[in-house]
Amino acid sequence: MSQQAYVRLFLQPVVDECEVMALALYRITRDGLVLAAAAGDEAGSAPASLPLGGCPAGTAARKGERRRVHEVEASDATLPDAASELIEPVIFDGLPVGALVAASGVPHGVDDWTAQLVALAASRLAPVLAWPDPAAALAAAEVVDGLSARFEGRFDWTGVYARTGADDLQLVAFVGEPTVHVRIPVSTGLCGAAVRENAVQNVADVRADPRYLACSLRTRSELVVPIRDAAGNAVAELDIDSDRAGTFPAEAVAVVEAAAIALAPHF
Repeated sequence: MSQQAYVRLFLQPVVDECEVMALALYRITRDGLVLAAAAGDEAGSAPASLPLGGCPAGTAARKGERRRVHEVEASDATLPDAASELIEPVIFDGLPVGALVAASGVPHGVDDWTAQLVALAASRLAPVLAWPDPAAALAAAEVVDGLSARFEGRFDWTGVYARTGADDLQLVAFVGEPTVHVRIPVSTGLCGAAVRENAVQNVADVRADPRYLACSLRTRSELVVPIRDAAGNAVAELDIDSDRAGTFPAEAVAVVEAAAIALAPHF
C-alpha cells in the first residue's frame, strides 16, 4: 500500500510530464539506500538496495549533492539501460533522508524540465521520509493532496505539522511551494497558537494579526485546525494558507475539521 501511495502522490505525476523510463525513490537507512517505490515503464529494473558508498547514487544521496549525467557510463548507471540519469537528494532540515533517481534511455534525456519536476517532488517527499512513522506521513500526504484538489484555487498551501515534544512542531507533509518553516516552536505563530490553545485559528487577514509567521508574501489568510488524540489533546494540526483574504467560511472549516478527525488516529 505504501509503494502505491508514493507512486500515486509523488512519482507518477512526474513520469506523466516528462520522458523518463523510470523514477525511483530511495530511503536512506543505516544499511544504505532502500527502494521505497518506483514508477515508469522500467520501474521494475530499479535495484532494491544500493550502498551509500561505492556507487554514484549512494554517494550523491549521502552527501546531499545533485548529480546529473547526460551520457552515463553503463558501469555508473543506477538502472540498467539508462543512457542519462539524475540523482536528486531528498533533504529535510539540512539532512539527507533519501534520493530520487530519474533515468532515461536516451542521452540528454533528463532535461531541465524533468530536473525541475524531480526537485519539486523531492521537496514534497522530504518531510514524509523524515517523519518516523511512514504510515502516518503518507496518510497526512493523502489528506493534504485531497484538500488541495478539492479547494483548488483557494487553498494555496496545505500542510500537516505534528508535535515532536512539548515545544516543537515538525512538518509531516505539504502541497504547495516549499517552506523554510519545517520546524515551528509551539510558542510561535498561528500554528503554535492552535496547539497551545487547542483551538481553531481562522484569520481572514494575516497582515492584521501580529501572530502571523510570514512564509509567503502572497499569503492573505490562514486556517489552522488542531488534530486531537483520544484524550482531546492537540498533537498535530492542519495548516492552510490562501493568497486571498477571507478564504475560509464555515463550510470550508467544517471540511478541514473532518479531515483532522480522520487523521487523528495516526498521531
